[in-house]
Amino acid sequence: MSGYTEYQGVWLHTAQARAMQEMESLIRGSIPDISENTLGSFGFLHDNYHVIEVRLFQSYFNQDFQLSELPESIGDLERLHTLDASHNQLDRLPARIAELEELENCYLDYNNFREFPKMLSELEFIRQLNFDDNLLTGISPSISGINSLQSLHVAGNLLTKIPSEVQPLLFLRRLDLRRNLITSLDFNIINDLSQLYVLDVRGNLIPDVDADKTLAFLKLQGKTRRKYRLKGELSALEDPFSLRNIRKKIESDPFIDTPHTDEELDLLARDIKLSHEQKYRQTDGIIT
Repeated sequence: MSGYTEYQGVWLHTAQARAMQEMESLIRGSIPDISENTLGSFGFLHDNYHVIEVRLFQSYFNQDFQLSELPESIGDLERLHTLDASHNQLDRLPARIAELEELENCYLDYNNFREFPKMLSELEFIRQLNFDDNLLTGISPSISGINSLQSLHVAGNLLTKIPSEVQPLLFLRRLDLRRNLITSLDFNIINDLSQLYVLDVRGNLIPDVDADKTLAFLKLQGKTRRKYRLKGELSALEDPFSLRNIRKKIESDPFIDTPHTDEELDLLARDIKLSHEQKYRQTDGIIT
């Protein structure tokens, strides 16, 4: 078939097959077609000769199976609507990702981003952005141009305040700011997000008295039915780096040799937790 190339038993537009092959070279392995097994966390989905979803998560903790970059040719996946590159070692995105005009969902959790990638503001239809557990100290003003954005997750970063850059996002419905270094609440930002239904800032440094005042103001504005979680700590079930959750991840990670005894499992979990905490210990002068 002229203009098409077979990749993993699937006929794709040649440029898209080449893009997938470049990603294979970066991960040093094949990327399977999971169109018939959509629960898989690693692989791609396709439709009518186009790649429509790419999932590049392989291992929670083994860096030998984690990507440090994405190829520029990802821009050739013109019908891509979902990209999941979580649990890798990325700190930047290729410029051509701005060409993914149909991208709606982008998951970049558990990477090494220190800055919000500005080229994402050029994506007109993106609805979901996840940057949990990176190294962000702020949000780029360019995010204000993503008018379609409905859900933003930036939990587990190094933010010290609710970013004012989200204030123009009139269609934002969910904002997750848990486990940052936020010390105060800005009522004006919260109030201006008229479509915001869920706001979670638990696990920060916000005094309860400030949270109570803000909740009282929001109540006066008639926003009593919304889910504003402004104070309180996270349970071990909610904290992705609680020892309980780390142990579960170790046991399900195909690239980690699961310890034979509970004592060995606990020791490995504690080492991983310590390594994670050290990653956030000091960034740009911020001590956690």
